[in-house]
Amino acid sequence: MAFQMTKPAGHSTTITMILICVFLMCMFLFLFLMFTTSGKYTLTVTKDTLTIQSLFYNTRIHLSDVNVDSLRMVDFDGLQINRRTNGMGMPGLSVGWFAGNGKKYKLYVTDRKNVLCIPTTKGYDVLFSTTQGDIIMQEIKKYLAVSSGQY
Repeated sequence: MAFQMTKPAGHSTTITMILICVFLMCMFLFLFLMFTTSGKYTLTVTKDTLTIQSLFYNTRIHLSDVNVDSLRMVDFDGLQINRRTNGMGMPGLSVGWFAGNGKKYKLYVTDRKNVLCIPTTKGYDVLFSTTQGDIIMQEIKKYLAVSSGQY
């Protein structure tokens, strides 16, 4: 006597597998884009604004909103940022909104040892990985001095 295997219940298994594969490919593409573009984040200082261009989280701050007396280079590990509120936190890349120590932060961090902290009067600090922190701080101070007539 010969017996046949039961037919699949429907195409739901095939559709589910296709959807899972599409989802995984989209996630891989998203992560690939985040990592490949992280080296292309730019911080620009003009006469009245500080702008950070990134793939998803752009920032534009008027220089008058920068707490220039508290500009400094920091070690990211010493800040105890422990909560991601909207962004991406992975080894080697932290981008978006984070919180810790009762403060809010907007992060653009790839190098945890060379981070420029830009405190704002808007209730959050911007952290940007750079080895040119001293030059950026000088530019911000220069533009603020020009705009206030001190230069």
